[in-house]
Amino acid sequence: IPINYNLNLKQLYTDISMLIRLTSHDGFSSMILEAMSMGRNIIWTYDIPYGLKTARNIGSIIEVFEQSIPAKLNADGAQWVRKNFNFSNFLNELETLYKQPKFQFTTILYS
Repeated sequence: IPINYNLNLKQLYTDISMLIRLTSHDGFSSMILEAMSMGRNIIWTYDIPYGLKTARNIGSIIEVFEQSIPAKLNADGAQWVRKNFNFSNFLNELETLYKQPKFQFTTILYS
């Protein structure tokens, strides 16, 4: 599907069972997280928990796709995204880190 900034991605993710993203270089894709958060199976050129990794060649894509055929909705992936990319959880963890830092900083003065 070509890029269309007017596309309703939530509806697209509802209509699909799998997202295949074949990038040669990529940041941590919001598209991957959005689709996975809705329980969609993922085939991507990067390794991600609860996703399937493929190389950018037809043989690898077909092999990974065939492995994914019996897959149902990706409930574990959806749970992983919701736990690890939840703004409230992030704020709570940040507050805990502030109150109970894991590292102690000391000042060393050289004369």
